[in-house]
Amino acid sequence: MAIYDILKDAVDIAQKAQNAELLQKLFDAQQQALQLLEENFELKDALQKTQDIKALEDKIERIPDSFYITISDDEQKIKYCSACWDSTGKTIQIYKTSTGSYRCQICGVRSVLVKTNVW
Repeated sequence: MAIYDILKDAVDIAQKAQNAELLQKLFDAQQQALQLLEENFELKDALQKTQDIKALEDKIERIPDSFYITISDDEQKIKYCSACWDSTGKTIQIYKTSTGSYRCQICGVRSVLVKTNVW
């Protein structure tokens, strides 16, 4: 039985016994338990996000003499802006412009990729 359920049952018993002081203490404990449960959920969520970012960091492949990065297990080898990754930790896909250069829509970094690169 979860702590919140135990406290709820105790509140019911205190109400039936008409013990106001005990009832107030149980309400206080119930509120603290709810706060702890919420904090626990937030911490678990933050930990999961940190673990996800670390897992992605381990898969980042930096391309020598280039402004983009790729993800090692991505079969399509989608190109992402290394400037955005370095500054925000976000994978922002770059796109090819009409002039043949590549550009990041977020930070504006541009590059002309050497034709020897395999796409």
